[in-house]
Amino acid sequence: MRFLEYLADCRPLTDEEMRRVVGEDQNPVTRVARYHLGWTEANGTPITGPSGGKQLRAGLLLLACEALGGGRAGLPAAAAIELFHAMTLLHDDIMDRDRQRRGRPAAWTIWGEATAINAGDLLLTRAFAALAEFGADPTASIRRMADACGAVIRGQQLDLQFETRSAVSASEYEQMIALKTATLFGLALEMGAVAAGCDSDPWRRLGHQLGLAFQMRDDALGIWGDPQVTGKPAGGDLRRGKKSLPVVLYVQAGGQIPATVATDEDVRTLLDRFDEAGVASQMRERLTGIQAHCRDLVGGLAVKKNYAQMLDEMVDLVADRDY
Repeated sequence: MRFLEYLADCRPLTDEEMRRVVGEDQNPVTRVARYHLGWTEANGTPITGPSGGKQLRAGLLLLACEALGGGRAGLPAAAAIELFHAMTLLHDDIMDRDRQRRGRPAAWTIWGEATAINAGDLLLTRAFAALAEFGADPTASIRRMADACGAVIRGQQLDLQFETRSAVSASEYEQMIALKTATLFGLALEMGAVAAGCDSDPWRRLGHQLGLAFQMRDDALGIWGDPQVTGKPAGGDLRRGKKSLPVVLYVQAGGQIPATVATDEDVRTLLDRFDEAGVASQMRERLTGIQAHCRDLVGGLAVKKNYAQMLDEMVDLVADRDY
């Protein structure tokens, strides 16, 4: 089974667990959370079919658990990690002033910032509630997620602080994405191994590297991605002053970012300068190196060949995706 097919098979299972934990009460905050998760329209009308998002982190967790013989024992943790991730997206949209999320109006643009923040907080409480039902030492798992939550918050704060600076070093950037993004990928694979009762350290290391690759690719899509595919406005990261990897590499090569990037013409001019500096090829080189490291880590895992193949496909998906 190919990795994308595996992800598709996992989504309804994770969705069902998430729906059970979130509940169906008509509290306004719950309604906002359900909209953000892709389960309803803004007026509360249910949406049939899979929820929004790839649910990649949940799929990684379940794949690790199954590859190690744990079956579906990781489902509560998979729901928890997706609810946690959904919270970060809900809050990110407010902080970044993003008006679109997965092709729909972001929750804060409909209900306001205060209610959207409340809905994000609700999702976080539901994530911990899901973990409380995790069979593999829930107390230790709650502690793992609490630690991860703290790391993600610190990474997000660094990201915000970097927006006010004219330049950020490559090492500072890597520290930020290690906290903000790689932490949660590492947690996903770690908890999948924990659910199966196996040594989780090799899986956490693999997840960490995957998270680095994911964020670097996300940075590329935030600048060069097709808005019709990504669901994000073209050049949005440049307009906000984000110190994403293309910006870091461009400045490192001696380029200068204008104090204000406001118009489409400003974005096009900056993209032309990125091309002249070879920024895209530098990013590809970095991603290729991480991909190779990930494959080495996969090769060291004691799993059957079909699972190793899916893990290799997963590495390619994370680093080469266009959405």
